[in-house]
Amino acid sequence: GGLDMDRRSSSFSYHVVDGVGVLDLLSPRCSSRTVHDAWLLGGRSERVYDKQMRSNVYAVASDSQPGLKMEGRRAAYDIFFGYLVVQMYAFESEMVSITLRVKDTEGVIRNLCFTSNLREDENASASTFGAKIPLRFPAFDCWYSVVIDLHSIVHALFDPSHFKSIEGMEIRGSCQVRSIYALSEITQSDVILSLPRSYGPEQVVEMVVMKVDSSAVECAPVCSPSDPPSSPQKARQNRRAKQHSHSVTRVNLQERVVVRPSPISKSASFSASFVDNEVEGREQRRGGAGEGEKGEMGITRVPKKGGKSKKGREKKISLTEKKYTDIISSVSTGIRRDREKIRELEGSVHHLSGVAEQQERELERQKFVNTHAKRTVATLRSSLDGLKEDMKKLQSERDENAAELKSTLAHLQRERSANEELRHEVRTLEKEKGEVEAELARSEEEVRSLNKKLAASNDNLREITEAWKACVDEKGRVEADLDGTRHAMQVLEGNAKEYNSAKAAIVDELEKERRRAKFLEGEAKRLQQKLELMQGAEKEVADTWERKAAEEVANAQIAFVDQIVDLKVCLPPPLCCLAAPSSALPIQSGVLC
Repeated sequence: GGLDMDRRSSSFSYHVVDGVGVLDLLSPRCSSRTVHDAWLLGGRSERVYDKQMRSNVYAVASDSQPGLKMEGRRAAYDIFFGYLVVQMYAFESEMVSITLRVKDTEGVIRNLCFTSNLREDENASASTFGAKIPLRFPAFDCWYSVVIDLHSIVHALFDPSHFKSIEGMEIRGSCQVRSIYALSEITQSDVILSLPRSYGPEQVVEMVVMKVDSSAVECAPVCSPSDPPSSPQKARQNRRAKQHSHSVTRVNLQERVVVRPSPISKSASFSASFVDNEVEGREQRRGGAGEGEKGEMGITRVPKKGGKSKKGREKKISLTEKKYTDIISSVSTGIRRDREKIRELEGSVHHLSGVAEQQERELERQKFVNTHAKRTVATLRSSLDGLKEDMKKLQSERDENAAELKSTLAHLQRERSANEELRHEVRTLEKEKGEVEAELARSEEEVRSLNKKLAASNDNLREITEAWKACVDEKGRVEADLDGTRHAMQVLEGNAKEYNSAKAAIVDELEKERRRAKFLEGEAKRLQQKLELMQGAEKEVADTWERKAAEEVANAQIAFVDQIVDLKVCLPPPLCCLAAPSSALPIQSGVLC
């Protein structure tokens, strides 16, 4: 199984691993473009990731149509490697079939169907252009590396043809396919040793290797070695020739029927033409006969004429024709029997030669295996001694590692408990953090509302201070008026003696006014103290305190105005006249109100 590098398709990757040529047809490493161009997924098939294999696999699930098919129309697939490996997972009570379109050295394309849907007592069955071969798994629900030896199978079924190339492939049923690749050769009898390491059973999952070769085919070769059908047209021609050799042709010569063999036999055709020519010559010599009319099958139809001589001649001719036909049929049957015997002898010779070649190959393989086995035994003995020493070292290291693992496990358990406590504390802190954030949001809203209230209270305080300034101005004016009244009283004391009696009363009134002025000064100090207290408690002022402060200020202003009014009422008429200018102040105009 060599590889024609010029005709090899570029859709598949070619590697040389451990001296063995490997052609990747389908693998987890294939790109999606390669799978799209070279393969078609049908039915419920899909590409999935298998955790057990740690790679992508193709889950094939189909009944009537192919679940995984190599599409030969999109690229030229000339696969000349005769050892095909399919890594697949076989399910219990599920059917799996692998159909290969194989071309042999004669150019004939045959379909080889490897199926598990056969009974245990059924063997392989073959026809001219195909074969059905059993695929018996020893166990189910496990991974297999199915190695198909196409060289031995094709030669055993269609001897003397040999395997040439793989033209197509289909997988039906229910299974999982990991990879499909072809090997250039298998140099050893043991398949496990011959597979490359990177393409053989994986280290992740134990994979069973199953080889399918000529031992699975227990039927005789379909084609005889002397005359193998090189094409379907030749096979059809041979079948038609056999049918014609057993058939007869009926010729109607007016009132009689002449039976003769088919025109395939040269002797039969010669005898029929000789009889026809002789009949025509006799009729022409007699002169009374007209030209014959041609009947069915291209044979001349002779017109009937009366006379005993003609009937006797026709009987003689029919007897001679019967003799000729009997002789020809016996000769042809003998020739056919001789040909069949020759073919059987040639087939047995070729079969024996093939068996001898296989035995020679097996002897060579056994010699190679024996030499390799001797070498492996020696190497195994040397490796066993080293392994024993390594085992002792490993046991000591194992004990040390076990002690270290115990200590590390105890430490890890402690750290785990500490981590759990920390996680619990973190969760509680997160809850408290959420509560604090909610409280902060609430406090921010309250601060905003208090700021609004403080702004309103500041406005009210500004109004109160303005009113207090007005009160202070009024107080100055009142004091000025009092000074004027004192000056007027001095003038009046010098000028009005008759008013001495009234003077005492005026003095009393003045004392009262002084007392009232002192009272007003005390009230003013109290108001100042209240204002200072209100300025210190700006953050805690509410609407109720603002109203109370406004009411107190209003009451104080009213009391102050009432006192002034009472003072004016109590003054004598001249003083009232003198105080007339001060009465025009805005105190009476309602500004303080």
